[in-house]
Amino acid sequence: MHAVQSLARLWLGRKGLTVLGYQAQRVGRLWLRSGPVCLLLVGSALGQEAEWAVDRTRSQIVYRGSHPAHSWEGVSRDVRGSIRFDPARPNGMQVRIWAPVESFSSGNDNRDSNMLDVLEADRYPEVRFVSDSASVLFWDGRRGRWRLAGQLDFHGRRRPLVVSVEMTFEDAATLRATGAFRISLREFEVRRPRLLLVPIRDELDIRFEILLRRSGP
Repeated sequence: MHAVQSLARLWLGRKGLTVLGYQAQRVGRLWLRSGPVCLLLVGSALGQEAEWAVDRTRSQIVYRGSHPAHSWEGVSRDVRGSIRFDPARPNGMQVRIWAPVESFSSGNDNRDSNMLDVLEADRYPEVRFVSDSASVLFWDGRRGRWRLAGQLDFHGRRRPLVVSVEMTFEDAATLRATGAFRISLREFEVRRPRLLLVPIRDELDIRFEILLRRSGP
């Protein structure tokens, strides 16, 4: 220990050691004042049930359709809804997510217009999922995976749906949820569009990435 101190004196000099010690004391005093407060705030945010609202500027739902001739994707960046979540009771999570049907865009106006017709978007303007139950598959206090069972409302029909969701705390006020599932157009009584007399595939693959902000208790 004495050898280390001697080398430090040779390198920094007496003044340098004094300044270094003073800075260390300042950092220590700052932590004693603010550190416990920061920990208390984070612990409070992660330790009670709260409402988390969808950040509509950073969320999206993507569907993928296919036909023997080609495949395409449509994206909605007008996702809405919220979840109620208590990290201490992860099985109690409640989810409500929806999006306007007309908000999905594939980059092809004719295709999008045709899809709005077959989905009767004027009569059934939204697609909506509401969870009935949540089963936690993995949860370490910061990230986890759930099996959500609920009801999907689409084209005026309501059908049961099970979704696997992964969720991560980005910070004390931000959650990111991602997942994917598949639906059958036939099951929701949607007339499938045709190209060259051949209908599109019955299944649509859906994936989502949703950012949620803590909005209140």
